[in-house]
Amino acid sequence: MPAAAATVELQRGELGYWEQRLIHRPYGEARQAQGTELSVRIEHEGAYAYFPLGSDDPKLAAARARDIHQAIVARGWTAAFERFEREITLAIVWSVNPAAATYSTLFTLLRAPPATDRAPVVADRLRKPMAVLEPDPTVHACLRYWLDRQPGFACPGVYRTAGEVLEALNHRRIAMVLINRLAPDIAQLTERLRARWPSLPVFPYRIHEDSDQVWISVSGVSGGYIYRRRLPTALLDPLQPAARARTLTAADAGRHIRDYFQSFFGEPAAQSQPLGAVVLTNREQEILNHVSRGYLDKEIAHLLNISIWTVHNHVKNIYDKLGVHNRTMAVLKCLHR
Repeated sequence: MPAAAATVELQRGELGYWEQRLIHRPYGEARQAQGTELSVRIEHEGAYAYFPLGSDDPKLAAARARDIHQAIVARGWTAAFERFEREITLAIVWSVNPAAATYSTLFTLLRAPPATDRAPVVADRLRKPMAVLEPDPTVHACLRYWLDRQPGFACPGVYRTAGEVLEALNHRRIAMVLINRLAPDIAQLTERLRARWPSLPVFPYRIHEDSDQVWISVSGVSGGYIYRRRLPTALLDPLQPAARARTLTAADAGRHIRDYFQSFFGEPAAQSQPLGAVVLTNREQEILNHVSRGYLDKEIAHLLNISIWTVHNHVKNIYDKLGVHNRTMAVLKCLHR
């Protein structure tokens, strides 16, 4: 080990090193522990994760941070995740292009809470059950706990493999499937689901180390981005109207999702203009993509190496073609294309 690296490892064995790195993380609504607590970001071999430390006392928190780091170095990330709770961000992707998602900060659970802890909004027999494909067992308890608390929905099972999901669909009523986008054989599973259950709503999701990764993990989307942070019990907000309906189909889900994201901009759900007739040039689509991500005209000009007046003209053409008068309405139209 190089001398510099050895020095850093020696420093990481001291409590003072970790005391300087203690932080208070935002979005602790999903934390099961009571009161405030410190957290720490731990990095090792190019990976990182945030860990809640269970105490607001710097000495106690630093000692736990050191224990977690030593466990990661000695046994690896997976073993540490099995032993220590960590912060994750769950992002459910409702539309791929444009990219539309709801996300929330959660914390893994070392053991599943008792079933009596759940207080459903509607009777169990009326709740719509979902199946979840998640290859990482260290997040199973967390996913089942919070997805089982979405009003009108239930999560009776989180499964490690595609075969287990298909088996569940063969033996029980399932209204919706969520699939981790990094799960093995996701393409084959999606194809089989569509072939056998064509009306079954199926949505991908990702688990990230923090909420910044929700934005960084998706690129090259031509239709724009609309992401909504939600409380842990409101991740399925786009489908809330369906919670009161007797059935849920993929077509129903698509309609509810469009209406949900459109509602942020104060425009009626019905669209008078056939969006398929709207044709943007490649440059206009590129600029609209940057607009949807919140860039100002001068920033877009810098990114594309064109003048700000050229950007102004393209934006005006976009407004004219889409029949809108501002940036937010342009993004909304983009969502419906």
